Amino acid sequence: MTHLPSARSRRSATSPDLIIDGRLAFSEHGLMLSLALARVRRVWLVQGLWALLQRFEVIDYPEFADEGEATEAMLPSLRQWHAIWTGSTQLEQFCWVGDLLFESRLPPEFDQCAARRLQTFATLLEQFAASDGPISALTVCARDAAALAALNMVEAPVILTDIGADDTPRLVRFLDSASIDCRMVEGGSARRLSQAALGADPPPAVALALDCGVRVAALQVLAPRAVTAALEDDAEYEPDDAVYSDEHDPWSGASAIWCEVTP
Repeated sequence: MTHLPSARSRRSATSPDLIIDGRLAFSEHGLMLSLALARVRRVWLVQGLWALLQRFEVIDYPEFADEGEATEAMLPSLRQWHAIWTGSTQLEQFCWVGDLLFESRLPPEFDQCAARRLQTFATLLEQFAASDGPISALTVCARDAAALAALNMVEAPVILTDIGADDTPRLVRFLDSASIDCRMVEGGSARRLSQAALGADPPPAVALALDCGVRVAALQVLAPRAVTAALEDDAEYEPDDAVYSDEHDPWSGASAIWCEVTP
């Protein structure tokens, strides 16, 4: 058996961490791409994805995806992720934040305070998003991906997500609904973002998938206020709309860029 190094020891000084959004994870090629990347990079699974694997047998499928999404097409991939989770140790290549700290697989610098902050960031972002009711499980994954990226702002992690049937990732739509400007970049900016996502030497399976026409989007969040909010050590701090202030809002002034990943 090949013993892979722990995800927690695979941090790169030149390549940022990767965050796998739920819509990429549960796409046709998502599991393969995620596993291939996790062999060479530090890759995070978002809390919403972890929650889906935990309650796989009792998922309310109508609430799994947004209206207009092909839920049935994603279910085989969800079953594959669950089979890997229950029947092997391959998911130990990833980092993730579980519902409880002992369920999590975290790097040394990510402590209990950081895990609590992550939930605060995610909750506040959801409050900003225009929604008439509960958001879908996949949009929870998008929310959690953005929150994790903001929490690790200094490292500028890259979120990988599905490009979307209409050429606009659902993650981009979600951020737009939360009044976070999310701009598609081209030219040199797109090349730099693609390289941050793939690295100088992409894993063969990832390069092959892209050459065969698999479409993946890369997104980075710029949230300067999140840097100090993530370092806040007041254990009692909770966002409160009644006393809202920009000073304690990690999303104040936040923006994002995205592009389609090209090899």
